[in-house]
Amino acid sequence: MLIEKTGNYICLLNYANRLYNENKYQEAIIIYQKIIQNQQENIDIHRKLAAIYIEFSQDENAINEYKKIISIKPESNDYIEIIRLYRKNQLYTDALGYAREALRKYSYSPWLAYELSNIYVDLGMEGAATKTVENAIEYRSISRNYYTKCVVYFRLGKPDESIEACKQSLNLDPLFDQPYEKLIEYYYKEGQIIDALDYANQYLELSIGSNTSNVYKAYIYLGSLYQLLGNEIKSQEYLCAAYHISDEEFFTDSKIKWLENVQYYCNNR
Repeated sequence: MLIEKTGNYICLLNYANRLYNENKYQEAIIIYQKIIQNQQENIDIHRKLAAIYIEFSQDENAINEYKKIISIKPESNDYIEIIRLYRKNQLYTDALGYAREALRKYSYSPWLAYELSNIYVDLGMEGAATKTVENAIEYRSISRNYYTKCVVYFRLGKPDESIEACKQSLNLDPLFDQPYEKLIEYYYKEGQIIDALDYANQYLELSIGSNTSNVYKAYIYLGSLYQLLGNEIKSQEYLCAAYHISDEEFFTDSKIKWLENVQYYCNNR
């Protein structure tokens, strides 16, 4: 076949990759599928096909691509993609099967402890969920495992243990961003605005210069919290800061419709 020739193969692959990078997935998938007929062990193409299938909401096809990768390279960490897709589609038993298989290979890696314990919560198996979390922490007492405990215990309706785990996660790694979001949202919902504000300011300080997406979220948190405190000036300042690093469409979000003049204010400061 034509694509068996090295020059044609490289040309086709480069073209498919260019289409992929330009988000022209419909055209890219046709070429990738042709190439994979002669390059069945090309893991990179299988991953790109999986990503395209996910874009097209064809999760079953994406799972099959990830399974092919595992069959080609058993030590691959693509188990996590299969597990997450099964969870997304509420196929918890299938997710559990792959999580247990991964556990035999990777022991209590942070990502696996997170997924496995949450699958147990999905299945209503509280005892197994908490045991998985505690085993992971015993195996490696690291920030991410305490964050997993934070998430799992929140889901199990144990906020005190959850908050303690979140704080322990930050004690171990103050630069880990996800616990800040949990703490801000928890204190916000509990009406403890000053505590939420404290963590939101820490979150902003952590994010500036390193993560624009998190800076944006921090501005939104601060703008919302100052609005609740009745400080309209500071609220508008932070929301406008978010506005200037984001898309105007954000301001159609129902979460901040209460500030009807924000776009006008930002454009006329």
